[in-house]
Amino acid sequence: MLIVDNGCSFSITNCIDDYVSPPWRERANIEGYSGSTSATYIGTVHWKIEDDLGCTHSILLPNTYYSPHGKHRLLCPRHWAQSANDNHPYLSNGTWCATYADSFLLFWNQQQCRCTIKLLPNTNVGVIRTAPGIQQYALTCSLIEKKLGTIAMPTTIDLGLTDIPFTVLHTASYVPVVTNPREKQFLQIPHKPKRHPKRNLPTINL
Repeated sequence: MLIVDNGCSFSITNCIDDYVSPPWRERANIEGYSGSTSATYIGTVHWKIEDDLGCTHSILLPNTYYSPHGKHRLLCPRHWAQSANDNHPYLSNGTWCATYADSFLLFWNQQQCRCTIKLLPNTNVGVIRTAPGIQQYALTCSLIEKKLGTIAMPTTIDLGLTDIPFTVLHTASYVPVVTNPREKQFLQIPHKPKRHPKRNLPTINL
């Protein structure tokens, strides 16, 4: 989860794994971030967010502070705009934040990408969730394998009925594995058209 506040001075993370390289030590007191806390490291973090179209984008933010006692990650739009240096090839200030009465609008990548963030009424800050990744899935698989040994983890496609596993052969054909016979009527299984044997046409003499 990311807290977006255009009134703060810099960005903060509470997760040491966000850094792309080992951060260096930096002692700083932070006021106003869930009260008062302290930062112990500083470095470049990597975050993933989704735009309004659902596309995932990566953000690299140098000089981001690490505060292990912080409740959430904090994104400073001004810090992002200054770090992105998004001033070419067409627009200057290609990364920026618009503030409205009930929302923030984040623009980046020469204003080609946009993310609308609703403000929380009590705090006037925005909240966005980072893009989903594979870390939680990998952690769950690891915990299962510790108890059961090495097993194959399923990949499922949700058709709005039940979770039906598929073995994907290629993009044009697939073999569905139906665990419930009643679901066969809902699946359109591709098949080849029947070929009728060739028949000799009668000869008509005029």
